[in-house]
Amino acid sequence: MKMKNEFKIGSRLIGKKYTPFVIPEIGINHEGDISKAKQMIIDAQKCGAECVKFQSHVIDDEMIKNNVIPKNATESIWEIMKRCSFSED
Repeated sequence: MKMKNEFKIGSRLIGKKYTPFVIPEIGINHEGDISKAKQMIIDAQKCGAECVKFQSHVIDDEMIKNNVIPKNATESIWEIMKRCSFSED
């Protein structure tokens, strides 16, 4: 079976003969602040990004509540992840 060498995302062609489609990823560094997240999208666009990917976490489904505090932090991993997550809304 021959694989298709190109495809579209919206009107953007993706394939070997086109400019790479780079997708920057925004992790939890927005710290749960929607304004900061929106600014990160704008900044990525200014750098040439055509889209961004957000990491998203459902903390209650992914983690067991814990009190583990990383050496470079003052709060637990659980609290950091909870503070830096967005609601579905």
